[in-house]
Amino acid sequence: MKKLFIIFAMVVSSGFVSYAKAEDVLPRNEFNYQFNFEFRDGVISNVDYNIVTGDISQESGDWTITINNPRTEAVADYNFDPAISAGVFIVPVSDNGTEAIFTNPQGVQVARVWLAGSRVCDDNGACERDSGEDEQNCPADCSVVDTASITQSGMARVGGALLHIGLALAGVFILVAVTRSLDSRRRV
Repeated sequence: MKKLFIIFAMVVSSGFVSYAKAEDVLPRNEFNYQFNFEFRDGVISNVDYNIVTGDISQESGDWTITINNPRTEAVADYNFDPAISAGVFIVPVSDNGTEAIFTNPQGVQVARVWLAGSRVCDDNGACERDSGEDEQNCPADCSVVDTASITQSGMARVGGALLHIGLALAGVFILVAVTRSLDSRRRV
């Protein structure tokens, strides 16, 4: 009977483990843009970026990286010194960032990087929870609770969990029936 309980507990717990989302394990605010560039003779070139985790750059300077949203409004500004940065500068991800603008100390734009695939909020007036939008990272789209998407995603999780529980109970029922059947045959 002890083995039966252990098997039941393993089956039930495995069903709940599969429902963890990526943001439950690593929150979005732990992601960073790592901007890579070449700096030679006072000129920045070959700018690209990666999404990384870890520490952000701490140095400051008179050059600026501005992260803009889909409406080209600045959502974050970071000052840096490309001579000190050694071609790499790391800043926190802006959930609705669509582009990064690099400007020199004179305020002249010297580079633009499209942040394709890194944004969450598209400011279209519809709260798209399947794309990661929520009240915190996209208040323009999610100011009112979108009950339809909550209901759909919640029902999918509950339905999957109930399926695992039902299968586990069916397995336990079959094991008990087989065990009793074998016990009754041994007694005869």
